[in-house]
Amino acid sequence: MQEQKAGIFSYMARFLVIYAITILIVAVMGVIGGDESQAYSDMYKLGSAGIGYDTLFQLGLVDLIVTLFNIIFFSDKLFGKMMVMWRTILMMICIIILMVISIIAFRWFPLDFAPGWIGFIISFGICFAGSTVISIIKTKSDTKKYGELLERYKQTLEAEDEDTDSEAE
Repeated sequence: MQEQKAGIFSYMARFLVIYAITILIVAVMGVIGGDESQAYSDMYKLGSAGIGYDTLFQLGLVDLIVTLFNIIFFSDKLFGKMMVMWRTILMMICIIILMVISIIAFRWFPLDFAPGWIGFIISFGICFAGSTVISIIKTKSDTKKYGELLERYKQTLEAEDEDTDSEAE
């Protein structure tokens, strides 16, 4: 039961981090070009003055689904035998499809508005690159940590073997 609670809190934390980063990016983009985007984008209908509650809820829903994709695609129960690279590729495809559906459904910008799509591709690329770099750094850190723990464990076993050998004599 305790592990299940820890898992839920971990997922909630993951969602909140994704949501915070999303809001930060949308806010920065709103400050930069919100007034110009106000005429054609529901996302920036308040211009550079802020983000509407409806947009916050839309982004929250999208980020919740992204978090669920992350949980599903990196679950060992469902995709345990699949390489991490393929899990990541499939998850990115699902996220791109989700984003396109969201852009259309929530009218974040017109379908024929090239700057909107360019901005989406750039921001998605930056977020993907950033999360990839963070994942690589975390993986290297974990690998180093587990390597050190393994070495300590081996030293402990060797010390126990030596103690057993000296007692046997």
